[in-house]
Amino acid sequence: RSACAFGLSMIGDLFELIRSDTGKWCASPSTVDIFALAHDVRAIVAPQAIPKSLESVVRTAACTPQDLSAAWTDGHRLRQSLVNVVANSVKFSAEGLIEIELSMPSRDTVAIVVRDCGPGLDETSLEAIFEPFHQSERTAAQSGEGLGLGLAIAERCARLLGGHWTAANRTDRV
Repeated sequence: RSACAFGLSMIGDLFELIRSDTGKWCASPSTVDIFALAHDVRAIVAPQAIPKSLESVVRTAACTPQDLSAAWTDGHRLRQSLVNVVANSVKFSAEGLIEIELSMPSRDTVAIVVRDCGPGLDETSLEAIFEPFHQSERTAAQSGEGLGLGLAIAERCARLLGGHWTAANRTDRV
């Protein structure tokens, strides 16, 4: 059953990538509670985080949950993007904390930062992390699954919504 679910997930990812490449994606904006959406994402990835004893939290920075309660965006695409990023953090973190930090740098902008305790990436892989089918040697060996599509789909969702994702190694590692 799990092999079938995994296969269907990969097929779904390939179709999403094809649809985004052919311009078949469109945004359907509505009022979205981004604070609640981030908590939903946390719950969606919990089944993968719990066996690894990973803790996950949603935090706000320089704003309140109420400030995030009426954003105008496509909730489906934002959820899809954030699930892919957080699931990637869970996949490559052996222990520690996954943080989803929400802030509002301006009245019309929401910033989402996902921090994890994974091993980080070399500079070449950091530059290519949002390209389809990209996996560094270490991540391909460590994960044992996936095609390298999750972050590419996350980036395409973000661009559709007028945003983007960036990746960086943590500088506060011991």
